[in-house]
Amino acid sequence: MVWTVACYVKSLYSKYLGVYIDQHLSWTDHMHNIEIKLSRSVAVLYRLRYYLRNNALRSVYYSLTYSHLQYAIGVWSGAGKTALKRLNVLHNKVLRAMIYSSYKSRVSPLYRNINLLKINDIYILKIGKFMHNLHWGRIPVNIDHLFTSVNQAHSHATRAVTRGGYIWQLASTVKGKRSLKHLGPKI
Repeated sequence: MVWTVACYVKSLYSKYLGVYIDQHLSWTDHMHNIEIKLSRSVAVLYRLRYYLRNNALRSVYYSLTYSHLQYAIGVWSGAGKTALKRLNVLHNKVLRAMIYSSYKSRVSPLYRNINLLKINDIYILKIGKFMHNLHWGRIPVNIDHLFTSVNQAHSHATRAVTRGGYIWQLASTVKGKRSLKHLGPKI
């Protein structure tokens, strides 16, 4: 009779559907993975900017950078400020690489000039799309209970009832203020 012994190694993170989930839900492994991908896209854009026009560089940006930033942003954007700051710095480098800008230049006018979204704006857009789908009943039923419409709370005729608004959830922590339950009804 042969006995087999299974040896399990405790992993620090797990990759599920392209998202790195660690045991504390701090998203540092996932954010590090995005940082690596953004660093690669900075290098690619610095090399390609001499050979491609702005609209082609924009297509490269959307394929190499934006796709990684927007994927599961509703989950990982609630991470700490430090991790988000590193991503913002890399995103700004991508922007500067696209438009031949100095590393000292302010980025807000640059984003406006070429019509790109900052990471926080990408997150707000994603929440807005989610709330639109919730309003029109395109969200699975098991998520629907997270939000209470104003129609369910009271029946008097108010502006919020006629607009089809949702009750705003209070939050006291920084993570809570960036959560879907808190920001969703405000958007």
